[in-house]
Amino acid sequence: MKILVLYFTRTGSCKLIAEKVCEKTGATLAEISDDKNWQGIWGFLKGGYYSSRMKSTEPIITPNVEVSDYDKIVVISPMWASNAAPAVFSFLSNEKMKIKELHFVIKSEGAPADSTFAKLEEKICKLDFKYSIVTRLANEETELNRLIEALKD
Repeated sequence: MKILVLYFTRTGSCKLIAEKVCEKTGATLAEISDDKNWQGIWGFLKGGYYSSRMKSTEPIITPNVEVSDYDKIVVISPMWASNAAPAVFSFLSNEKMKIKELHFVIKSEGAPADSTFAKLEEKICKLDFKYSIVTRLANEETELNRLIEALKD
């Protein structure tokens, strides 16, 4: 069973989550980025605007991997303006037909991701498994354990 863990991060928190998943599963790790500068206050504001409008960017995967070579794909994204980061929903839009089983993780500071999941499923693709890591709820370990167990099946 080949597992690919893809993450987008602005502050590093989603990368840490992705590394934990790879450590426990032996999955391949890759980063989703794009050609936009999301740093600083202007990047934060621009990110919120892009996410709220579902404006696409050109996703870049590093290292370059072929999604269809993997049985299970884990995508980890921060929540921006009640949505995934633009590079993430752009990636899903482009690659959804190649994904056999999708495990989608949203990391937020305070809000659960139910509305984010619903929006992505309505506009982009079905999310086979959904995990909402919320700092305020201190549920990272619980959600990661659910994810690891689901990846073992």
